[in-house]
Amino acid sequence: MEKVKVCWVIPTEPSLRESIQAACPQAQIDFCERTALDERRVADAEVVIGNLPKRWLPEARALRWLHLESAGAEQYAQEELLGEDVLLSNSTGAYGPAIAEHMLAGVLSIYKKLNLYRENQKLRVWKNEGQVRSLKGSSVLIVGLGDIGREFGWRMKALGCTVTGVKRTPGGCPDYVDRLVLMDQIEEELPNADIVALCLPSTPETRHFFDQRRLALTRRDCVLVNVGRGVTVETPALCALLDQGHFGGLVLDVVDPEPLPMNNPLWGYDRVILTPHVSGNYNQQSTYDTVIAMAVENLQRYLDKQPLKYRVDRKSGYRVSNTQE
Repeated sequence: MEKVKVCWVIPTEPSLRESIQAACPQAQIDFCERTALDERRVADAEVVIGNLPKRWLPEARALRWLHLESAGAEQYAQEELLGEDVLLSNSTGAYGPAIAEHMLAGVLSIYKKLNLYRENQKLRVWKNEGQVRSLKGSSVLIVGLGDIGREFGWRMKALGCTVTGVKRTPGGCPDYVDRLVLMDQIEEELPNADIVALCLPSTPETRHFFDQRRLALTRRDCVLVNVGRGVTVETPALCALLDQGHFGGLVLDVVDPEPLPMNNPLWGYDRVILTPHVSGNYNQQSTYDTVIAMAVENLQRYLDKQPLKYRVDRKSGYRVSNTQE
């Protein structure tokens, strides 16, 4: 029986390659660095595991399934790059724990003024920066209650916060979420939140959703966190409001544009914590391990002709609710 040709572009060490191949004997796996891709390797693959650079997608003539190592699928779901019969899945679920811890660290840094004390340390200044805030009793509004939002939500609830979740569609409410509202109610919720956490993907509906009008609805001392996509927030609007003394702090792992130009004003605010889109990559080993485990599990299902898990709805760009379809 002819083996299924798989092009694997997630970085892997030789010992890991051996174990993956052993776990999937029905597959002929071509472990390929992205920089070493060529037309033959892409054109022959029935399956691609990992984020294949978009420029190579037109060459993937035999492709029947693309499994992304990323949680974000918008680049592949929204553009006419894949044939209609090509299955698409992603790695939503692998990144939530690491990103949620990053968010928590950022919020605590702002709440306890650790960002200011760090600057004082550099200047060797011994100075009390005054009153700090407590997470206990804080109200948290989580916009986007997917994997990342849920992971952040239960952590904040455990620390004594009141949690409100915002979703696109009605659904069940996790026990650590005090209230659940829909996106069309968000403008009523923004003025009530001490912490607003944005966990949205990039879709036509979310692009620049947080413009100056909506951002100005937040409390003046609100801490705004964005770990979804930078394009969901208008950067000039953020800077304009910061100049007016708005926001108790910003925790931004994503911005628009990326990389952030050196002359962008966001670099200059002491109450802004900027990180270069690193909260959800492979800096945390457990994230990588989970991505690999999900990819191997799904490849085994494909080879055994079982329904795939982690499917992405090509129209919306979101994970299919029933992953056992």
